[in-house]
Amino acid sequence: MLIDAHSAAWICDWNWPCLGSSWFDLVPLLTTAHADGHDGSALFAAHPTARGVSRDQLDAALAALSGFFLVSGAQPPPDFGSPFLRQHQTWIGEAALRWLADRRGWSF
Repeated sequence: MLIDAHSAAWICDWNWPCLGSSWFDLVPLLTTAHADGHDGSALFAAHPTARGVSRDQLDAALAALSGFFLVSGAQPPPDFGSPFLRQHQTWIGEAALRWLADRRGWSF
């Protein structure tokens, strides 16, 4: 739970809260939309937080996310939480990589 400068409480589902670009949280969300057949790039470009974000910045975020989730998904099963965590991490990593490949014209 976070309290903002106006004393409003915000409930967040963040594993590791940190300060970053306002558009970054949009990328994993739209990764799942792209995996479901939506045009993630068009949705990203139309979002107010993506104003001024370059093609290379979005591609770098997709590359970082795919690497993070593919490495995480290759780890041994956790001793706690969902037994499907590694499967989900691999799926989202592959989905981010597919979106990046589509944007760059790469074969996947």
